[in-house]
Amino acid sequence: MHNTIKYVCLAVLIAGVMLSLLGVYLCMVKAGIPYQDPTEEMALQWAAYHTAGEYNGKCGVVMILAGIVGMIGTRLWKNKN
Repeated sequence: MHNTIKYVCLAVLIAGVMLSLLGVYLCMVKAGIPYQDPTEEMALQWAAYHTAGEYNGKCGVVMILAGIVGMIGTRLWKNKN
């Protein structure tokens, strides 16, 4: 039981890192610096990439924190028993 929970927390941690990296990619590479005088379509595309990148980054950070808390909790529970 202990190993299963440990591996689930590790999987959440790894998925969080991957999601955060995806968020950085979307914000930095796909969205990049906003255009100076964009057309309506270009502005919408930039906003979509930027918003998606921010959302993925925030969700990734939450998953990383959840994975860390889970790993610490699993260790404390193992030491208690």
